[in-house]
Amino acid sequence: MNICRFAKQAAQKALEIDPNSAEAYAPLGQILTNYDYDLKGGRES
Repeated sequence: MNICRFAKQAAQKALEIDPNSAEAYAPLGQILTNYDYDLKGGRES
């Protein structure tokens, strides 16, 4: 089981609820950068 997949889904759901949530953008940026290796996406989060 990949816990990062669940964390990413949770952060995306939190952003659906509140698009201005810094508490959701920070972990999403970390996941995109460190686990998905999406450097551009990580910078934009």
